Amino acid sequence: MLRCSVSGLGRWIREARKSGRPAPLARGHGPPLFGEAEAGELRGFIDGNPGATPEEIRARFKKRCSLAAMCKIVAKLGCTLKKRCWQAGETGGTSKKSGAGGLGSRQGPPRTGLRSLAGQGQRRT
Repeated sequence: MLRCSVSGLGRWIREARKSGRPAPLARGHGPPLFGEAEAGELRGFIDGNPGATPEEIRARFKKRCSLAAMCKIVAKLGCTLKKRCWQAGETGGTSKKSGAGGLGSRQGPPRTGLRSLAGQGQRRT
């Protein structure tokens, strides 16, 4: 059995009588952020600025959307963006530094997500 409030059921009945259709209103998304002409301009901007970040693209085209939406639009065009953009003066290397401390200084085999029960004398059940 379906559950609904009395007021909700009353709204549905009033809407069906008023519009002549018992089906709910169609729900959908708003208009696309980029039209065809603007999508071509976006592709040209990304080709000319391969290091552009989603923030820069959004500012350049004066769009009000989330960064995730901007990334989806760029992916739909078949383009890719850099995952990380370094500021001037920052080091962008990912190599391990020698010295004490840090994740790279531990000796021995890499840890896994499983805990070894060997040598503990008892087995967990």
